[in-house]
Amino acid sequence: MKRLIAILMTLIMVFGLSSAGACAAEPTWHIGLSMPTARHFIGSAVIEDKIYVMGGISGAGYLKTVEIYNTTTNKWTTGTSIPTTRANMCLSSIDQKIYLIGGYNGIYYNTVEIFDSTSNTWTAGEPMPTARASATSVAIGNKIYVIGGANPGDNPFNTVEVYDTTTNTWTTGEPMPTSRSNLTSSVIDNKIYVIGGGNSESVGIKTVEIYDTKSNTWSTGEPMPTGRSYLASSVIGGKIYVMGGYDSGRNRVNTVEVYDPKSNTWSTGTPLLGTTRNHTSAVIGDKIYVIGGDRNGTVSNRLEYLQVIPDVTTPTQPLNLTAIGGNSKVDLSWGSVADATSYNVKRSTTPGGPYTTISNVTGTSYTDTDVVNGTTYYYVVTAVSAGGESANSNEASATPQAPSTSTGKALLVITMTNGLEKEYDLQMSEVNAFINWYSSNGSGFYMFNKNFNLGPFMTRVDYIAHDKIQNFEVMQYQ
Repeated sequence: MKRLIAILMTLIMVFGLSSAGACAAEPTWHIGLSMPTARHFIGSAVIEDKIYVMGGISGAGYLKTVEIYNTTTNKWTTGTSIPTTRANMCLSSIDQKIYLIGGYNGIYYNTVEIFDSTSNTWTAGEPMPTARASATSVAIGNKIYVIGGANPGDNPFNTVEVYDTTTNTWTTGEPMPTSRSNLTSSVIDNKIYVIGGGNSESVGIKTVEIYDTKSNTWSTGEPMPTGRSYLASSVIGGKIYVMGGYDSGRNRVNTVEVYDPKSNTWSTGTPLLGTTRNHTSAVIGDKIYVIGGDRNGTVSNRLEYLQVIPDVTTPTQPLNLTAIGGNSKVDLSWGSVADATSYNVKRSTTPGGPYTTISNVTGTSYTDTDVVNGTTYYYVVTAVSAGGESANSNEASATPQAPSTSTGKALLVITMTNGLEKEYDLQMSEVNAFINWYSSNGSGFYMFNKNFNLGPFMTRVDYIAHDKIQNFEVMQYQ
């Protein structure tokens, strides 16, 4: 009898432990410290270990509130208010600054307002060409891509506009194939995955379209299983978690679906603790945070989080780092690393280090403007993923220089890729202008005015394409 009881106890322990292990492997959402102000139609951005939640709508109307959640101390603090009340805007962070773009508070905005987290102050940037709200944005390197959205009349856009934070200028990208608003996007390896949203066909669409920022082209991904708008997405472990929203039947949902870009497939994630839309999400470390929104029909201040344990594989080191010095700047670029969620850019004034991290970026390029002309800088880059940080890339160095003040003249002989030679007799200032354009990977064409043998013409201009130049020679003679 005692032997039988011992056997039964052993079986219970074995099966009990097996069941417990299976349950422990399933991630669950947890309630965190609530945000001070209940609101929805909000935006958020991450700097280091803090989540900055801005704007939105509460029972009191449109807000200019800035509240900051410190994930390390588990405390909320208040930041300097947005200059203008705003909801349905885009937020993206680069280094220590947050860029608030567009939005709505009864009118549609095209303004760019920049929050400096180190000084807790706001400044204005160059306005976006197209006023709109309910768009989506991501930051890659020094650029912010603003995609989709809507204007007065709630007409959805397919517009792509790109803000260069270094030059404070806007350019236009290839339009998105599907016009939509109240959509979401995430970036992995310089590709922007634009997911869901609503348009005249449905309030909740399944569409996944992928924008390659290198080639300025679009492709199509596997549609999301549950079409929805007013949703949020975040990247962790090389996968995109798409959370909550408003389905095609105009129902709030707690659905979580996970997209794997490698296999172009979807899987089902752990549902949120309640149905929600108009919320925001962010990732710090191995946790996804979902904050605020319209939860079960009530404007909420809830914070819930999910700890994700991805495949723990240390990323490989980036390859082919290059550094090109310009006037008070150094342009860096390197090869992408599979599964990397970001890259640490490190710098030293001594070959071989020690290096100091100067920026964390999601793209594979960076412009260092905190440099002194005439000083040589040495750079390495590491890849970061849920599995940790890679080894250093190859070291690349550059010496920024002010434009040459050389006087006199020179012959500039340009050999084209087809073997044709172009010769120009120029002032050295003109030669230096051409060299600066070429070394900064100048886009488009460089124009040479030919002021001789005009004949019947008012002007003669040569247009030299950057990608058609094989090499060039400068022969200074005076």
